[in-house]
Amino acid sequence: MREVAGLWSGRIMPCVPLSSESRLSRGHAARMLIMEATMEYRRLGNTGLTVSRICLGCMSYGDPAATIAGSNLRWEWALKEDAARPFFKRAIDLGINFFDTANVYSFGASEEITGRALREFARREEVVIATKVWGVMRPGPNGGGLSRKAILHEIDASLKRLGTDPGRLVHACLAIR
Repeated sequence: MREVAGLWSGRIMPCVPLSSESRLSRGHAARMLIMEATMEYRRLGNTGLTVSRICLGCMSYGDPAATIAGSNLRWEWALKEDAARPFFKRAIDLGINFFDTANVYSFGASEEITGRALREFARREEVVIATKVWGVMRPGPNGGGLSRKAILHEIDASLKRLGTDPGRLVHACLAIR
């Protein structure tokens, strides 16, 4: 058994594999993983939103083959939707209500997977989805960046991919040079 820093109240949480090869019985391992732990929540700046102290970053979920014309950028390590779904389910079960993605993660596939999973596992009013716009999403001089045109276009496209409504949280990533 190995121990890692816990996610709740600074506790140490045992990490026990639940495979059939485990040296511990499945019942014992399950009891060790089910701890009396409560997710902690904090106010997000002055937005009025209350979010879990842990945010599930969704860059790892998407389409490993996704690309856009003229780019060789790929997320070859990204998990497809079927493999990603258990992570969303577990996060919701643990009380995580804050999810972060971006328009460029797998060129939008991460937002699509995030939106579908959260619609299935959570009520929309209970979660906060943060997305970011900046990166190049299509060829051409206005295919990315932080111009007013690009921001408004990408917000609309992100909301559509996420399958959600406006009035939520959007980050703008600024490259400082």
